[in-house]
Amino acid sequence: MDEQKIYDIYELEKVSFFPLALGYWLLIIVISIAILSVYFYKKYQNKKYNSWQWKAKKDLQYLMENQYINVIQLHNVIKKIIINSHNRSDTANITDIGLLEFLQENDPNKFDWLANGEILQSIFSPNKTIRNSEDTKQLILAIKKWI
Repeated sequence: MDEQKIYDIYELEKVSFFPLALGYWLLIIVISIAILSVYFYKKYQNKKYNSWQWKAKKDLQYLMENQYINVIQLHNVIKKIIINSHNRSDTANITDIGLLEFLQENDPNKFDWLANGEILQSIFSPNKTIRNSEDTKQLILAIKKWI
C-alpha cells in the first residue's frame, strides 16, 4: 500500500473569496439602499431647517400669531431677509431710515412700502410694541413674498 498513493477522483472547486448566495447579495443591496436613503433624507432635512428661508418664515409666522408685535423683531427679520436675498454691495448702505426706500425700489410684487410701512418707522419711538392689526399682517405677508 505504500507504493500506491491515495488521491481524490474529483478535485474540489476553488472557493471564492466572498462566497455568498444570491439572497445575501440582495439583502446587502436592500440594506445599503435603506441606509443611504435615510442618510440623504436626514441631510436634506438638516439643510432645509438650517436655511435662512425656513428661519425667516418661522420668525414671521411667530410675529403673525402674536397679539402684539415687537417692532424691533420685525425690523430685524426684514433686514435679515434683505441681506440674504440681495448682494452685499446693495445692502451695505441700508440704514434704518432708508429701509423703506430700499424695500419700495426692490420689491418684486410692487407693494407700497412707503405708504404701508410707517410701522417700521416706529422703531425709533419709545413704545416698541404695537398691536397686531390688518396693516401689520399685510406688511408681514408682503415680506413673506421676498423669501
